[in-house]
Amino acid sequence: DLEKWIYFWALAIASVALARSGARFLARRSPEYVQNAVVVGTDRTGQIIARKLLQHPEFRINVVGFVDASSRPLRPDVAHLPVIGHAEEILDLVDRYDLDRVVFAFSGPTEREMMQLARRLPALGVQVDIVPRFYEALGPERGYEALRKTLAAVPPHVITLADAKRGDVTNTARAYVR
Repeated sequence: DLEKWIYFWALAIASVALARSGARFLARRSPEYVQNAVVVGTDRTGQIIARKLLQHPEFRINVVGFVDASSRPLRPDVAHLPVIGHAEEILDLVDRYDLDRVVFAFSGPTEREMMQLARRLPALGVQVDIVPRFYEALGPERGYEALRKTLAAVPPHVITLADAKRGDVTNTARAYVR
């Protein structure tokens, strides 16, 4: 009888895993799975983020454009993306462009304004991605304290992932040299 139970549970676990994989496969091919996104900031970091999203169609993210009050010249690989508004307009842009995701690259709004917007967007069903600044450039104690404050400002119901690596990005390495 134990052999039947083992066989049953092995088959049940395999069936659930296979069904989930099949459902995920079908869902990802659905047009509803594509997320409309904007990048807040046209600085170098914002443009690199937009370029990476454009280069990876498997992410299923449609970059609608940039949001920035003082837009900078765009590099050729993202020049076709429009600047669709200012950070203060982001709540209206969510409806106008059916946005599912907002990536904050920090160049436009102040940190306080950015955090106020980041707190309000999840209530509208919008996923918020915040590109961390180079906290380590402030020094280990001050840098991680600034990172901790940033994460503490995010509402508790919002899932946060933080990746604070040391010296793995060219700009961070340059900041160490200073």
